[in-house]
Amino acid sequence: TFAMAIGVPIMQLVLFGYAINNDPKGLPTALVAYDQGPLARSLVAAVQNTGYFHITQQPATEAEGERLLALGKVQFLRASHHQDMTGWPSYWDGMPPMYNGTHAISPTLALCRNEAESVQCLGSGTIFQRMHGQYGSTFAIESTHIRFKDSDVGAEVTRHLWAVAREYRESFDVFGSTRSFEWTQLEGEQHVLHLGESPSRVTVPDYAHLLPEEIQPFTTGGVYSGEEDSAHRSFIQGSGHGGSHPHLAHRLLLAVAGDEEAYPNAVQAANITCAGILSHESALRGGELIELPDWTLVPGNEPHVIQLDEQREPAWAGLESSSEAESAR
Repeated sequence: TFAMAIGVPIMQLVLFGYAINNDPKGLPTALVAYDQGPLARSLVAAVQNTGYFHITQQPATEAEGERLLALGKVQFLRASHHQDMTGWPSYWDGMPPMYNGTHAISPTLALCRNEAESVQCLGSGTIFQRMHGQYGSTFAIESTHIRFKDSDVGAEVTRHLWAVAREYRESFDVFGSTRSFEWTQLEGEQHVLHLGESPSRVTVPDYAHLLPEEIQPFTTGGVYSGEEDSAHRSFIQGSGHGGSHPHLAHRLLLAVAGDEEAYPNAVQAANITCAGILSHESALRGGELIELPDWTLVPGNEPHVIQLDEQREPAWAGLESSSEAESAR
């Protein structure tokens, strides 16, 4: 008994000493910054350079920041790209949907800094006979499942370019334990935020305030031609893809200047790109599971995880939906 009284505490000290980390690194952080000037950016860069914080989101207001925490544990992600490429340059004819599926795949990986570990894809339907030989593919639709590395979460991505009737849409959905976000089905409608089984329409804010003043107008205005009524929607919704192009250009220049780390970097970009290419290969092999090569994985990458709240069931118990909160005000 005396040996146990002395030995057990010593054993616990040794075990906990190895298990407890007093030097946490890469803590996922949401930053609300109302000042986007050079001094503010320098302070943010200094915080990130410590290695303790990894800024993954920059909500426009404190209320939006609180809403990010309210998603709970991310359980599944889904993305899509529906488009008819008729009339585009002939080198597009017959291109397999997942060959250049990066902009549909990337949100599912970027939102929680995940990496694709393996893919399994179904090819479905048939494109026009004249296109079969150009890329050696006949599929009208490709739908892939992506398994994330070091995570219990996965994603599904669907894409088509030919011979499928559907309004143009590029979208992503996030299914959380408390709240879920779903992209609108039709252009011009609001997106949907579910609190449990209670849906409400939400308006996604314009994040132009995160950009230098000179390019802020380009998140909502087209820049490709004066004939916007006849231009494709992917061009006229802002300066491309929902106004994202000025943000992408700005982040690229910051990375080139050394002010911020690039996302995606070269390895992450390879992971996103190969997830698409190997998805098509999986479809050609009848849905075979294909693992991504090691050179597409960042050593030591840790996805951002919010654990499931075991003390609250259902996970949204006691919370107000956006519409209920608005009515109360």
